[in-house]
Amino acid sequence: MQKAVLLSVTQYIVKPYTRANVVEKIHLVHANVAGTRSIEESSVVCARLGVDSETYRTLMESLLQDATEWTELLLGTRSLAGQQTLLVRLNGLKGSALSLGARTMAAQLRTAEETLEKIEAKDQEKFGPPDNLVAAIKHEIDVLQKYLQGSTHA
Repeated sequence: MQKAVLLSVTQYIVKPYTRANVVEKIHLVHANVAGTRSIEESSVVCARLGVDSETYRTLMESLLQDATEWTELLLGTRSLAGQQTLLVRLNGLKGSALSLGARTMAAQLRTAEETLEKIEAKDQEKFGPPDNLVAAIKHEIDVLQKYLQGSTHA
C-alpha cells in the first residue's frame, strides 16, 4: 500500500474482496476519469451523438421529465413488484443520463439503483424510499433544468 501511495494510486482493492467492493471502486475510478464537471459540454455531446443542439435540448428535457416522473413513482411505491418496475425504468434513465453527458445525474441514479436493490419489500413498506436519495435526485433535476435555461440565454 505504501508503494501504491508513492505511485499516486488513488484506488485499490484488498483481499478478501466482494463484488460490491469491486463495483464501488470501478465507479470511483470512472468518476475520477470523467472529470469534475457534472455536465458534459453540450457541443461535445451533440458531436458524439451526431445530433444538433435542438435535438439535444429535446432529449435533455425528456430526460428531466422522465426523471421527475420516476421520482414521483419512487415516492409512491410500496410493493416489491413496484420496486422492480422502478428498477427497470431506472436503468433506462441512467443510460439516457450517461448518453447525454449528465454525469452527476447518472451517478445519483446508480446510487438509487444500488439502494433500491438493497431494500427488502418489508423495509420499503415500513420506511419508504430514503429521503436523502429522493433529495439528491431532485437536486440533479434542478441542476439540469438550470443548465438548460442557462444554455438558452448563452
